[in-house]
Amino acid sequence: MTRPAEARLWQALGAVKAGIAIIAMTYAYARYGLAPLERPALRLLIAGSFLFVAAFAELIAGRALHVKETQLTPREARLWLNLGIICTGGGTAIVVASWTQTSGVWLDHLAMGLAGGFSLLLGVLCLVGQRVMRHMHDMVAVREPAPNVSAGIAPTFSRS
Repeated sequence: MTRPAEARLWQALGAVKAGIAIIAMTYAYARYGLAPLERPALRLLIAGSFLFVAAFAELIAGRALHVKETQLTPREARLWLNLGIICTGGGTAIVVASWTQTSGVWLDHLAMGLAGGFSLLLGVLCLVGQRVMRHMHDMVAVREPAPNVSAGIAPTFSRS
């Protein structure tokens, strides 16, 4: 499988999983409200969150594999960095708030801590993905020789 085909496969799988996760979470919120403590709602929301994190990892992997064909722009790199910082900061704040909160039901603290943990993990994935894409972009830019068009010689690349 070629690199662009593999990148498209990862991106397609990630998009499908993200869609399923969004549908599951939307259904749970629509049926049980925004702060549900009922068992079926928590099952749907936790499963949807796991799917969403897995989908994001696949989307980032697909994008990292696609860096050679579609260059990483400084604007896109800043977008990944900002998304990572926001998710990491927000997730950390939610985890700390759920840990220090003294009132409320234990299950409420657990759900809040899980939500913060998922956000924190998503932020770390974005930050790592941005760094991987940036380094892959730099490696491709440095390693690829300019084609010698004037001599009519096509460049050859070895797979390593």
